[in-house]
Order: sequence, then C-alpha cells, then structure tokens
Amino acid sequence: MTPDPRPSPTTMFDARAVPPALRQAMRILELEQTDVPSVDDLAERVGWSAGYLSRQFAAAFGESPAAYGRRIRLNHAATRLLFAPLLLSEIARSFGFDNQPAFNRAFRRQHGSAPGAFVEGLRDAMSPAVPLEPPPVVHVTARPAEPALCRRFFGPDIGAHWQRFFAELPEGIPMPGRYAGLIHDSPAVVPPAEQRYDCAIPVASIDDLTASAFAATGLDAVELPGGIHAEIHGCAPAAIGAAIRHLYSVWLPDQPAFLPEGDPMVHWWGEAAGGVTVTIRVHPAPEVPTPNMVPLDDAGKPLGSN
Repeated sequence: MTPDPRPSPTTMFDARAVPPALRQAMRILELEQTDVPSVDDLAERVGWSAGYLSRQFAAAFGESPAAYGRRIRLNHAATRLLFAPLLLSEIARSFGFDNQPAFNRAFRRQHGSAPGAFVEGLRDAMSPAVPLEPPPVVHVTARPAEPALCRRFFGPDIGAHWQRFFAELPEGIPMPGRYAGLIHDSPAVVPPAEQRYDCAIPVASIDDLTASAFAATGLDAVELPGGIHAEIHGCAPAAIGAAIRHLYSVWLPDQPAFLPEGDPMVHWWGEAAGGVTVTIRVHPAPEVPTPNMVPLDDAGKPLGSN
C-alpha cells in the first residue's frame, strides 16, 4: 500500500473545538454514501457558503469535504469487499460511483492496488479468526432506532475515549445508565489514528433547542441505528474487538441468509447485567425471506422476557 501524505486526525482531536456546522457536515458525508451530496448542497444544509465550508473543513480535518467523504466511502467499500460476497459493480453503486471503472480508479488511488488484489492482501495478512471459547450465542434481534447525544473521537483506545467523555460531559445531561459506543471503521482497513469512534448517551427525545444547546460542548444529536442486529451478550470490555471479529469472520460466513449492513458496529454498556452487548447490523440477503427475529423493548430486553 502506498503511503498517504494527507494529514490525519489524531487521538487528541477535540470535538469541542470544531464548530457544530463542520461536525454536521462531517456526519452528513459519513451517512449519505450512495447519493453523495455536493459541496454546494452540503454548504446550504449547514448554513455556510461553499467556499467558507471548504476552507474551514480542510483546516479542521486536513482535507476537503469531497476528499473526506470519498475516503470514508472507499474504506467502507474495502470492508464490504472483505466480508460480503457482492459484485464489484454492486459495491461501486452502493458507495456513490456511477460505474465500476471509476470505482476501481478511485480505489487504487486510495489503497494502492486494485480492489481484488487489496482484499486478497488483507486476507493473507490477517491472522485466522479464532472462534471464541466457549462459542457465544448470537442473537438476531430487531432494534428500534434511538435518539442520542454523542461525541466523536479518533483512535483505537476506547477506554481513553470514555474517560474523556465522562470527564468533560457538560452538566444537565441525563444519565440513563446505558451507553452506546459506535465503532465506524474496521482496524483491518483503516489506520489507527483515523479510526472513528462515538461515545453516545441514548435520550428520550431531542428537539432543536436541546441539540443547539449541547452542540457547543462537542455533542451531536444523532440517531442510533435501528434494524436487524446480530448480537453477542455478556462480553467483557476487553473482548469487544474479539466479539466483533467473531461476528464478521466466524458467524456471518455461516449465515447465507444475512449480509453485513455496514457502519457502525455498536456495543452497549449497562444494557444488561454481566457485561457488554456487542452488535453488528445485518440485512437479509436477496431473495431470502426475513428470518424470525426477537423484538426488543425500550430497555433493550426481548419483549415478553422477565
């Protein structure tokens, strides 16, 4: 892989120092990966001029909005290639490219090789996935989307992120006793300093006044993803990475009914006694009926359970 000279975020990134409009633009680029917004559209949505947004975004993130969005999409495309048996043309369309040749050129510029060669190199370099012992029970559940306040961090040190998050949390934030950590990038694809992580607190609701009041403190109003989740319950905090690897590399290949849905991978603290719940989003493979799922109540517990 060729070295990337672009400046990259560091683990000292402080969301409180980044204007809310820039964080909003960042999250729009991360969420809208198929119908990719133009810089003009992005600027209109955050209330800035296109030129001012481009300059301020580059100063905060080390690259233009278009380059940031393209890098995120190509990283996700590499992850999807690694774990989902999809055609290159399907993946290209999913990440905003009009045709496969355009996708191949962009992929080679970012990752240093063609998509197939890059993924084969990753597989050769990765150590074989070791099934967790004893084998965990994987629950397939339907989770509702939830509003939340979250703060962005960069880097792989999850424990340090949560220490900073709670130490710098402004007064007036409800403390529900359950928290969500959102991992947005695969360590197999993304360098450590660029790995995105959100510390999130679910809340009952967020109105515009609440969102703007907390925006200056580095907190963003987001929606925790709903949909179909494959979950392992009761994980030790130190085993979060191993549980995610198990879901992607051990469980998912044996489940032809499912394909990975993508970013983010979520782990829940305080949702149930006995450890952390680790989840990845999945969706039914084409022409496969939606399987039976266990719906969850507002506390994250299976409906009808005691």
